[in-house]
Amino acid sequence: MKKIKTYDFVNAQEMQKKYPATFEAPTKKELDGIKPEDFVKICHNDERFWVIVKKINKDRIIGEVNNDLIRNQPFKLGDKIAFLKNHVYCVMKKGNSDTL
Repeated sequence: MKKIKTYDFVNAQEMQKKYPATFEAPTKKELDGIKPEDFVKICHNDERFWVIVKKINKDRIIGEVNNDLIRNQPFKLGDKIAFLKNHVYCVMKKGNSDTL
């Protein structure tokens, strides 16, 4: 089985605490409601991008990068990556394209 790499993603919850007037992050309830096949937005090296959730184990999420990336990243469209719920900037529930 191929090991899924983890990276140094931006902690959206900490950003919201640091900049409460200008930065929004999902609530605990929204984060706890994430399910496989939902889309979440995360950030690495100042680039935000969408990931489709494949598995969740408590606060750890495994997902697949779901859009082309502009910056030089250590991963690309279609790669599986692991991250934590506190890295999630935005949640788009399966079947709801209103968030995009």
